[in-house]
Amino acid sequence: MTPLLPQPRYFPPEKGRYVTTPDLKPLGTDYGNGRLDQVAFQFDEHTPQFLANKAGRVALTDSFAELEAPVVAALGERLATEWPERTFTFSDFNTLCQQVCEDIAIVRRTPTRGDWNAALHICAPSHWAPEEKLGLGYAATHAPVPGTERTRSAAGSLVELMVTRGPFVRFTWGLAFDNRLDCHPRHGKSPFDGEHLWLRVERQVLLPLPELDAVAFLIRLHLYDAKSVPVAPLLAALESMSPEARAYKGLTESWESVLSWLRTSATETVPTQRATS
Repeated sequence: MTPLLPQPRYFPPEKGRYVTTPDLKPLGTDYGNGRLDQVAFQFDEHTPQFLANKAGRVALTDSFAELEAPVVAALGERLATEWPERTFTFSDFNTLCQQVCEDIAIVRRTPTRGDWNAALHICAPSHWAPEEKLGLGYAATHAPVPGTERTRSAAGSLVELMVTRGPFVRFTWGLAFDNRLDCHPRHGKSPFDGEHLWLRVERQVLLPLPELDAVAFLIRLHLYDAKSVPVAPLLAALESMSPEARAYKGLTESWESVLSWLRTSATETVPTQRATS
């Protein structure tokens, strides 16, 4: 069996500010991770953990049946092209999703309905409930996120770009007080214990499916011990957050203790691989 590649390193807070703009980059942009930056689907040393987390999970769907076969064909072709040394066996959307590390959302668009989340196979959400997003359009999906007002007002143009152009890659990030993959709200949120802190980075790949008037969102989570990332830009990015953004990220109650911990406990270790948001 081919050895698994090391986990790639991404550090969206590198510029020292917290932003919510899409900031789409071409897929293949070099962040110093070699092959893993070039592909939509990533397989690395943490692959077994992600696949175990996905075992038996099924997608939530809304008017997806007629789209399922061509979506599976398109994603399967990409998998085979990117990873010819790996063997995949799938017959439907669920079995495909269970064999990759990425969570997958399919956004569909029609002239009568506009855009909506037609299929969600989400196993590692960052404190949001997939069942609440099924059937929603882009603007409604992101309505709870502070600072996205301008992006939501241009949702139609953005969806048009994602469906017809690309593929693109972007990153989002937050802090976590445990290293669970599945942070669905039903599990509750661990309090900050004053010792353990993780940077939770999502690498999001947008694969256009123009012939289907759809786009596939691939969401790959990466967790990094906060002691292993550069503290100065992380602190600056946190301090640039609005009170509303802090609340959305679940940091209000622990705000001062997290900043104090970072100032005293984290080390200034700059990763060679970077991603900016």
